[in-house]
Amino acid sequence: LTVTAYSAGLPRPRFFLSDRTQRRKTLLLLSGFVALGATGALTALGDTLFRPSSLAAGILSDWGSQSHFLERLRILHPILALGWVAAMIPWLQTQALGGAKFKFLSRWVLMLLVGNLSLGLSNVLLLAPLALQVVHLLVANLIWIFLIALTNEAATADSVWIGEIKSDELSQLEWISRNLPPDDLLISQGNRPHWDGVEVVAFIGTWCGDTHEQLPGFLQILKSAGFPENQLKIIGLGRDKKFGDWTERYAIARLPTFVVSRGRKEIGRIVESPVVSLEADLQRILGQS
Repeated sequence: LTVTAYSAGLPRPRFFLSDRTQRRKTLLLLSGFVALGATGALTALGDTLFRPSSLAAGILSDWGSQSHFLERLRILHPILALGWVAAMIPWLQTQALGGAKFKFLSRWVLMLLVGNLSLGLSNVLLLAPLALQVVHLLVANLIWIFLIALTNEAATADSVWIGEIKSDELSQLEWISRNLPPDDLLISQGNRPHWDGVEVVAFIGTWCGDTHEQLPGFLQILKSAGFPENQLKIIGLGRDKKFGDWTERYAIARLPTFVVSRGRKEIGRIVESPVVSLEADLQRILGQS
């Protein structure tokens, strides 16, 4: 339900990280939370069926050789919880570096983790009253919801988009807004070129660092210069830089590559990074034609 609700507003949602190491680590942490929930259910059952008369009696029953296995299993849940939270903290710190949305989700997960550890400790000290167990379970569900949202966000941002991409779809990529240039670098109102017959094909890689650096500024320059959106094509390529016959037709070797044409004839291109600046290079190309 969380994945469905969170992905509903994303044109191209993804659910798995492309990096194998990060994918395995994330799946391991998610599996750890599932195991933590299972031991929590057994602990709650043991607390309900074998409610201790005091904290000391409960601790003795946890270690007693004659105790029921549900009593002896109760110690496993807090130990697993402490270990899992310790493994989660560096992972959350890494995720928070991804941008504002990642920082927001990571902060909420961390606050909920600390809160639920406090509730767990209170459960132990107060001999697990039913109302406190219900609140403990509720916070655990909130942790799962925010955790799934965070991993879904990371997978979507990390995804490799291949094929024609609509410019409004790019808004879901956090690095687009993060790498926008300051306004004083944009084409001024008086320098706007004439766009009659001009077409731009932008070959990009959503996985590519150079694309992350150059594409937001390039799109912002086109927008500020009044470039018609229907004369822009954005083609996403994978790491093999192949998509149909597009790469062969345009001889694409590096990303990003911005190909500018007038009357279906190429008049220039910007490859990987500009010679002077995106604005200056674009004006030079248009001026040569």
